[in-house]
Amino acid sequence: MDLPENKANLTKFLSDQMMLEAKKSRPTCELITAGGFDKETKVASSQGSDVEQLQSSQEEADIRIILHAKAAYMDGYERIIVSCRDTDVLVLLTHFAGQLSGSLWMRTGTRQERRYEAVYDIQLTPTMQRNILVYHVVTGCDTVSQPSGHGKKTTWKVFQQHGVLLDDLGRGTLSESTIRSVEEFFCRIFSPASDETNVNNVRYRMFQKGTKDQERLPPSRKCLEEHIKRGNHQAQVWFQADVPIPEFESPIGSGWYEDATRRLHPHVSVDDPLPNEFTDIICCKCKNCATSRYSCRAKNLKCIAACTCNNAVCHNPYSVAIEMDTE
Repeated sequence: MDLPENKANLTKFLSDQMMLEAKKSRPTCELITAGGFDKETKVASSQGSDVEQLQSSQEEADIRIILHAKAAYMDGYERIIVSCRDTDVLVLLTHFAGQLSGSLWMRTGTRQERRYEAVYDIQLTPTMQRNILVYHVVTGCDTVSQPSGHGKKTTWKVFQQHGVLLDDLGRGTLSESTIRSVEEFFCRIFSPASDETNVNNVRYRMFQKGTKDQERLPPSRKCLEEHIKRGNHQAQVWFQADVPIPEFESPIGSGWYEDATRRLHPHVSVDDPLPNEFTDIICCKCKNCATSRYSCRAKNLKCIAACTCNNAVCHNPYSVAIEMDTE
């Protein structure tokens, strides 16, 4: 059965067995195991070393890597190599590189083709270095979704030019001004040539110009606000990755809710994406929409901004009530 105690027993068993195997097969190597024992802060070394400084209540394995790298650096290791293929870890290492080592590397790739990334040599502007964690969170990480249709390649260009808009996210209480700044950042993602700062206006104008696939439209303001809340919480967690016993608020209410089984789910939206009368959208290509022979009037639907009819002579605009023809 899928019970929490079964999972806890399994992780404890695996942790104990890993320690025993390390002592037998690799007696000259030291294996440090954490997070899999009865007590969440317990840390054990296969060599019996004092690893009390690694005791932590951090729940994410990505964050534990930062703690271990920092402890190794403080113990005098001049070169640190982190073996991992996770983008979240690379971003965390980049943010904390100045605290970890002057020679910090990340080993990635496959067994056939391994690569070593020189994290210490990654060059960023001061603004980008300050906000690299926040940028990665709001544009898509393991726990926060990415803007639909916009991957890291396109959002990175926006970050290079407008990274200052992310200055306050993840740092303290989430304010309305911070939400507006991140909203402007998203406007730059979906409409880079515009100076618009209201995501609902960007959404409307893209729809007006013919973008009818909702997957390609930016989120509504209310939906984006929930996304920003999730990003703010995750950024707060990551900013404390070097803190063994961190303090941060519960994710419940920060873009997440808890069901009856205590599982977390994201709040994706609190508003309808479109007015109710647009649930069955037809974008007409009529000339003037004057009679019921035209598709829009035949379906008893108003013309909307995305219709390609001549708005100057349209007889069926959204602001005018439909009158059925008697012809």
